[in-house]
Amino acid sequence: TTPPSGGVVAAQRRFAGTLLF
Repeated sequence: TTPPSGGVVAAQRRFAGTLLF
């Protein structure tokens, strides 16, 4: 089973965005 790269990237981007902004 391969996790959706888009979902993972979006989650990491959202997490980073929350920390930065």
